[in-house]
Amino acid sequence: MLSDNLKEFAGKNHNGVLTTFRKSGAGQMSIITCGPVTTGIGFSSTLEKAKIINLARDNRCTLLISSPDWRQYIVIEGHAKIYHPELSDPKELRLLLRDIYASASGKDHPNWEEFDRVMVADRRVGIIVESENHYSAI
Repeated sequence: MLSDNLKEFAGKNHNGVLTTFRKSGAGQMSIITCGPVTTGIGFSSTLEKAKIINLARDNRCTLLISSPDWRQYIVIEGHAKIYHPELSDPKELRLLLRDIYASASGKDHPNWEEFDRVMVADRRVGIIVESENHYSAI
């Protein structure tokens, strides 16, 4: 669980760098847009991306969230929970993807029905990174 201070920082700063692990054990880094949701930090992606394939095999990850000038940041070490379009409750996934969008963009989508259709067509997954350890320079 994130502290209120870290949630506030993540709510104002949405640029993230996610590290997952390849089969070889090497790190694989991805730039993401993220925001605080439920029990951690959320983002979405499509099924075929390397980060999703890596997380499905090994859900350990590290997420750096930075201010735009890179002077302040938080690093979250933990595990990712994947909400998959073929394995998750459709309503739960739809609402999570909406929450992730609103949190990561700082605003509601102008047309949630259109948003939902695009998310289904793109086969988007919702990811929540849950913290087991964190450190920061904020």
